[in-house]
Amino acid sequence: MKSTTEMLKETIEKEVKAMVNQVSSEASGSVTADQMERSLFKFLLGLGGKLLTLFFMVRSQSSERRRYTDTAGQEYGYQGERKRNYGSIFGVVALVRPYFYKASVGGVAPLDAELSLGEESQSDLLREMSELLSVTNVYHKSSETLAQFFGLSVSTRRIAANIVADAQDVEAF
Repeated sequence: MKSTTEMLKETIEKEVKAMVNQVSSEASGSVTADQMERSLFKFLLGLGGKLLTLFFMVRSQSSERRRYTDTAGQEYGYQGERKRNYGSIFGVVALVRPYFYKASVGGVAPLDAELSLGEESQSDLLREMSELLSVTNVYHKSSETLAQFFGLSVSTRRIAANIVADAQDVEAF
């Protein structure tokens, strides 16, 4: 039986082949450049989400599952897999990773740190893009732009919170 990773790889390969066929087929002769560009953009966003999912799966599969020792020397026991949703420019992607726990200390998912995932559930790229849009637009216009072009639902509250949090890291002029 094929693993989930292998099945996802096959799905990605089939979709890429189908898109290449769509672009190069005789039927593409009746499609406008605008229609093709929009179709390709939507396809590439979907493909990016699948590839990011594959990346997360491969990294998770290669992670240690016996025990985890933190920088202070505390040893945590493996407790199973925990799911985390990650908001990316490609949409929400699930990351299932090993979770470790130590009584009176708490739990930790070391893969989050290895991947430089913050406590927030949004990618740095998505945060950067929403904040950049908000420099020249009001927050709701930025949210609408992300929805229109990327199919993303980013609330104005989230955009404002990200800007406030990131502003603390910027030196005053």
